[in-house]
Amino acid sequence: MPKKKGEQKVHMRTALKQKQKSGIKLKDAIDLFIDEKEAQNLSEATIRYYRDNLKRFMTCLNVEIGMSEPICKEFNAALIQKYGKIIKEKMKWKDHPDPVRQKDEKKSKNTYRTYLNAVRVFGNWLYRNGYIEEDILNSVKLPKRQQTMPKLLTNDEIKKIFMQFDTKTEIGLRNWLIVRLALDMGLREKSIATLKLASIDFERGTILVWLKGDKYNMYPIDKVLKEKLRKYLLLYRNKKETASKNLFLNQDGSEITTNTIRQMFKRLKQKTGIKELGCHMLRHNFATNYVLMGHNSEELKYMLGHTTSKMSEHYVHLANNVRLMNAGHDSYLNKINVK
Repeated sequence: MPKKKGEQKVHMRTALKQKQKSGIKLKDAIDLFIDEKEAQNLSEATIRYYRDNLKRFMTCLNVEIGMSEPICKEFNAALIQKYGKIIKEKMKWKDHPDPVRQKDEKKSKNTYRTYLNAVRVFGNWLYRNGYIEEDILNSVKLPKRQQTMPKLLTNDEIKKIFMQFDTKTEIGLRNWLIVRLALDMGLREKSIATLKLASIDFERGTILVWLKGDKYNMYPIDKVLKEKLRKYLLLYRNKKETASKNLFLNQDGSEITTNTIRQMFKRLKQKTGIKELGCHMLRHNFATNYVLMGHNSEELKYMLGHTTSKMSEHYVHLANNVRLMNAGHDSYLNKINVK
């Protein structure tokens, strides 16, 4: 049945709009994509993840593939796969004489997946918003994530970390508190940096913490943490002449940022020699030790602020592995005296 005149006009306008969108420069589409993500109030880390990985993708298109000004209609599954092949080749360290580089190749499988995923998400955005006609999510499949065992700190390493802080100074005490919150509650950088003065309830012994997605959780604080928080407020924070309502400040009264925390951990790495030390690593340690202390996956899900139990169950599995390793192997064959 032939289309009516009005329907034909609508169809023509839609096709013209599609053609106009497909001619937009890819770098301009990336800017629109990032703007939308920022408008969604995503975390700084997530925005940085997309921005950095899409910048890497564009550099590869310009330098390695020779596309100086690519437009949206040139974006397709074949291009993503070509990009994937290039970055995969750059990550081959198996035959490298340096054993550290050889070890890095194991990590690179997940890194490769991470690089590819950012481009794939952007491709899905292009498809959903009418810039391209190919359904990228169906066309490009990600490799399976390689399960890695996060490093668990030893008791000596934990003590070594806390020994680096002079808690008789403002910055030493503040940084001690930051590490304690990360290791004792599994808090993310953003949650720590944005803690408010009003979040602490000394009478109830609780602290209110902002999590991902504009959610809040109430956490208990123990006697030691409570005392250190009181000391920080009394000696330093409450004496600052500032309009800021944040708990943690720099010496000049400015608010700390996630970068302040990352730089602090960078210095800690150098002092302690613990290479993977950071807020995320301490979150892993908290989660594993929380389960080892007898808590279940639902309790852990609450503490970590997760919406599903998938990641919490991963930590339960990891904690069970740790238990087995610590217990040692009691062979059945030894019981029947097989030698």
